[in-house]
Amino acid sequence: MDDKGSFVVHLIGSDDPKPFKHFGMYPHAAAYGRPIVQAGEAERADIYFVLDESNPAAAVAAVKLGRAKLLHSQSHHASEAQIESHKERALNEALKAGPEAFLKFLRLS
Repeated sequence: MDDKGSFVVHLIGSDDPKPFKHFGMYPHAAAYGRPIVQAGEAERADIYFVLDESNPAAAVAAVKLGRAKLLHSQSHHASEAQIESHKERALNEALKAGPEAFLKFLRLS
């Protein structure tokens, strides 16, 4: 990713009259969106990278016009990958704990 750019957070499903916020660094953008989504104040926070744009109004306009790259969507719902990872971890723990734990994992005991 080019260093000459900025980041815009778009809050989806928010009552905020200004659902777009501009940042110069990705960690600041991620830190802004995460607690808003976790608090249920927005359904999702989409983080975009806008190339060669440090002006906040121009960066937001680029997002609205589809000229920005979506980097990440933050949601309070678990992704399919997170759910599968959790299931796999639980299975491995049950296998290590022995036959009784494995049967319990399978809900057979």
